[in-house]
This record gives sequence, C-alpha cells and structure tokens, in this order.
Amino acid sequence: MKTLSKIIALMLISNVAYSQCKYTVDEVDKFTQYHVLETKGKVLWMNIAGAVGVIGKKVDDLKVLKIYISGHGIFSILEGQELDLLTTTGEVHTLTSIENVTADYHVIGGSTVWMGTIAYYAEDYDTMIGVNYETLRVHVVGNTFIEREIKAKYQDNISKVLECIK
Repeated sequence: MKTLSKIIALMLISNVAYSQCKYTVDEVDKFTQYHVLETKGKVLWMNIAGAVGVIGKKVDDLKVLKIYISGHGIFSILEGQELDLLTTTGEVHTLTSIENVTADYHVIGGSTVWMGTIAYYAEDYDTMIGVNYETLRVHVVGNTFIEREIKAKYQDNISKVLECIK
C-alpha cells in the first residue's frame, strides 16, 4: 500500500510539472526539419483599457519573446527598438525588437482598440530564467514608450515562458 501511494504521488508530481508548459505549436517544420515550439500566451498586465501578454517561441536554437500589446492608442515599433524589463531586484534586462510592427485597429463595442505583437530576440535568455519582473517598457516610434507595471501574480510569467522554450 505504501509503495502504491508513492507511485501515485510521483505520477501526480510529474504530471503537474509537465503541465506547466502549454503550447499552441509543437511540431517539426517539414521544410527545415527544425523543431518549432510556441507557448500559450501569459498575461503581464490587464485592465479595461487594454492588456499586455507574453508568448515564447523557439525555432531550432533561436529563442524569441513575443510581447502582445492592446490599448486605445496607435503605436509603431521599428526593428532594433528596445524592450526594457525591470526586475523586482532593480536590475534592467534589455531586449531588441527583430521586426517592424504597426498596431492594427479593431472596433470592439463601438470603441477602437489597437493591437500589436512584437518579437524580441532573447539574447540574455539564461540570465532571465528564474527572475521576476515588475515593470516593462516598450520603446515605440517618436522617442516615447509604453510602460506597464506587472501585477505581483504575473511577475514570474516571463520566466515561465522562457523555461518552456529552454
């Protein structure tokens, strides 16, 4: 009976550990034979005015963080613009965008909402795992930025996403 309990406990623990990573894409590309992983999105900030989320993507050895932003103002981001992430210990991690993005508009309930997803190359990938982030700042065209405080319950979501594309 004691052995059966241990086996069940071990199965439950391994099941919980495995289920933390959920993917929308987990396949081998038929042209390149690269393994492609893309995590389900995780929230970083959300209220009535918009939302910010994060998705992890891995193609072979290339690891990318995709930041999803929605809000009531239009924005554009150029390749090479930065994303600053402030850790709960006061350290700043900076990532660089790898594409040009202009937000698309959607009319929802009579209100216009602008949405965009920006890809950032995760250069300091290893140093970002296990870190909690409290603020993110997305630099946009016009020498300005979009800054959001990350709620305490979401502060480890970037790290979780990176762990899933390890």
